[in-house]
Amino acid sequence: MINADSKQFIQAYDAAIRAGVPFDITYSAKLLLPGSDASIIVDRERITISIDDAPVPGDHPMSTFIEEHEFEIRDVTSGDLGVFTEIVMAGRWHNHETEMQGFEPYLVCKTDEKGNVSTATYKYDFFGYGGGGHSVGLNSHIDGWSAHRVIMAVTARLTDYSNLSPGLPKTLGLPTGAVWYPPAGLGLPCLVMEHANEQIAALSA
Repeated sequence: MINADSKQFIQAYDAAIRAGVPFDITYSAKLLLPGSDASIIVDRERITISIDDAPVPGDHPMSTFIEEHEFEIRDVTSGDLGVFTEIVMAGRWHNHETEMQGFEPYLVCKTDEKGNVSTATYKYDFFGYGGGGHSVGLNSHIDGWSAHRVIMAVTARLTDYSNLSPGLPKTLGLPTGAVWYPPAGLGLPCLVMEHANEQIAALSA
């Protein structure tokens, strides 16, 4: 669920621009922690979890974590499950040192009775959803390709560790990128941008 699909972003961005959006478009960001992609899938009958698109074994720390917080997860999703058949909380299982293990949510995907899926910023009152404060201003005159390049450049600046010793960012568990959220209600796509410096270097080669 957490992936950096640039082609999909560009296509969805261009489609939204053609449909008509305001001149000023502000994307906001939450820094992306290192770790494994993880999902908590909630429907009206059960809660299931996956890491890197594979079922999580019962002895995994995330299984224990979800069991301990099943009541809270059910509580925050109960209202939406009256309308939607499935809710997926997509994020990262952050595993930097034992005392820092935990699930960090970024996106929520909701499926309705007709099978339509909508993706939005995680805003349930559980797990926490801080870490924002970064933004980039775009406008409706630029296309998806250009928007992607602007966001890539800003992400590279936010996660530039060139002044640190090699290997230190990984040791410290520093963010590897950012999840970018568009203004609500405009049909614009979210974008996960990870390791932007490496992407820029590859494009410049």
